[in-house]
Amino acid sequence: GERALAHALGIMKAAGRSVVIVSHRPSILNHVDKLMVMSFGLTLAFGPRDTVLANMRGQRVAVAASNTNVGTGSSSVTALRSGPAA
Repeated sequence: GERALAHALGIMKAAGRSVVIVSHRPSILNHVDKLMVMSFGLTLAFGPRDTVLANMRGQRVAVAASNTNVGTGSSSVTALRSGPAA
């Protein structure tokens, strides 16, 4: 499950691999360098994980409210783990 995924991500990160993760589980964010938050196909935030999370803290309620108003869409978090800078 989630523990095996975290282990595999650690191995790939150590090897300098780039990985794109689409997840609704906040716990997986501990393993990413960059984060993209999307809702209904729109990018709400993108950048370094800690910066995006800090900026999104106050916006979570607004995003959740907009999701319940539409009722047919979904939101997701796309986490990017990039390899070493070239």
